[in-house]
Amino acid sequence: MEGVSRHVSKNPCPLDRSQLAECAIPHVRNLLRCGLSGEVTLLNVIEIPPAYLARGYDITAIKANHIFRHLTVFEEKGIGRG
Repeated sequence: MEGVSRHVSKNPCPLDRSQLAECAIPHVRNLLRCGLSGEVTLLNVIEIPPAYLARGYDITAIKANHIFRHLTVFEEKGIGRG
């Protein structure tokens, strides 16, 4: 339908620095800038090796560090809060 725009209230966006995720970032930025998206949900999945659990590693710290490193992608691409 010509002239009809759709507003998507939530958009998932991968946050793993893969080539596919990198390709999605400009599209997410454009949706936000054009007002076609209200919220972006960053998806980040990490595998915790069972040996880490057995050795007593701080899994929460590992996850936080992993996510923090990948959030720099959005800063580098000019996507931020607000």
